[in-house]
Amino acid sequence: GLLYYYRDLKAAPLEGGVRFCVTANNAPSSFHHGHDLPLPSGYPWQIILPQIAGRSGYSRFRDQLLEENIVTAEHLAQCHAIFGDRHLKPQRTIFRLTQEFPVNFSSFISLTVVGETLHSLRIIGMFRAFKDMKPYMPWTGSGLARFEPSTRPEHAGRRVVLLRIAKIVTPVSSTVEQHDGRVIKPEEGYLLTQSPTLTHPNPGHTTSMRRTPTSLPLYVFCGTLLGFRSALCYLRSVLLYAD
Repeated sequence: GLLYYYRDLKAAPLEGGVRFCVTANNAPSSFHHGHDLPLPSGYPWQIILPQIAGRSGYSRFRDQLLEENIVTAEHLAQCHAIFGDRHLKPQRTIFRLTQEFPVNFSSFISLTVVGETLHSLRIIGMFRAFKDMKPYMPWTGSGLARFEPSTRPEHAGRRVVLLRIAKIVTPVSSTVEQHDGRVIKPEEGYLLTQSPTLTHPNPGHTTSMRRTPTSLPLYVFCGTLLGFRSALCYLRSVLLYAD
């Protein structure tokens, strides 16, 4: 295989990293027929730029990137200023909206969000439902997801982001025989949605949810974007209800 530096065309200034391309042999000509080495989560293995900038063991990578003008000394200095010696998990570090990250449908979402400073984002109730007033996770499986700004008319003038399931990595299956439908089965390519009728954990409290014909689910789990410049700064999970 071959090591190479990858940076998305829509990448934030400090986004990028060294990846491993699995190839038939070590000849450079085999690169275009190879594929990125995946982690069990489905996310590509990589060493991201903040790690390269902050760890002595990656000095050879730093020198090579500077020599080829792939990154600048200013980029490395910014990484030092923002990240310091913080331990990072590349697959759970997001620099911008639309960047994919792994999700486990029977767990919570935990991310490090990069802006001018770092923020820890922990969303506990994203995939949770309730039965007999007790919370449970109705689905197992995993995938890759991404946040994206909402363009829906009802969100006009508001900073709202939605969660889209970009890819299913391990098949989704139900954990219970009778699911209340609060969280509809996650599907590849679709926004995470909830059912038209949502039963609250509080007795006697039910919110009616209406669907409108559309190519995408109307009612979705979403977050409020409190601010972002070149990268996402902070998200807080909220549940959007209809009147």
